[in-house]
Amino acid sequence: KLTSDKRQALGTQLLERVASARQGMSQMLSNIQTWRDLYESRLPPKDFPWVGCSNLNIPIIQYHVDTLQAHVTDVILGITPLFVVQPPPGMGEEFKERATNIENYLEHMLTSVMNIRESLDMVFLEALLTPAAIVKLSWREEYRQTQQYQTVIDPMTGEEGQVTQPVEVPDYRGPKPELVDLSNFVVYPLGGKDVGSAYLVGDRYKLSKNAMMKRVSEG
Repeated sequence: KLTSDKRQALGTQLLERVASARQGMSQMLSNIQTWRDLYESRLPPKDFPWVGCSNLNIPIIQYHVDTLQAHVTDVILGITPLFVVQPPPGMGEEFKERATNIENYLEHMLTSVMNIRESLDMVFLEALLTPAAIVKLSWREEYRQTQQYQTVIDPMTGEEGQVTQPVEVPDYRGPKPELVDLSNFVVYPLGGKDVGSAYLVGDRYKLSKNAMMKRVSEG
């Protein structure tokens, strides 16, 4: 419940810090673009021996990066289970069995439900190219449409019957790791020792006007 003056001052202060952080990241962002161009074999146009001539390139960088990414992924995700759970020392066999069940549950959630391999593939590639990768963990609710049977009574005959109607059912509810594009990432101050101690951390994204108004109406 801020006054309009304080709200304006706070907004101005945050914008100045974001601008400062972006300015400090400018050299890093320039380097990132250069490295990605090398990986994707995007070369500047040539004007010798004539304007617009072909600029041939052997994608040796992409080949080596992709090979290294595959090795890293296999080494990290090839371990089963991904997490080892051990009961406190001195506990009986019952607790060891519980620990094994927890391991199996985590393995199922990460690989089958969350499909973490797909997410980590992108993270490893980004870390090899940049070399830095930032992941945010957000809560996602995804739904799918299915048909549901409903019992109805015929008003003319009084007999029961069944009809189908489309309904949306939860397909997934839970955490989802997402790769953050470094060009949209903001951290302030830049000299902080880690993200946890930073005053300001942000992931820039765009919403349409209708989406923003919907959020306002929903509180």
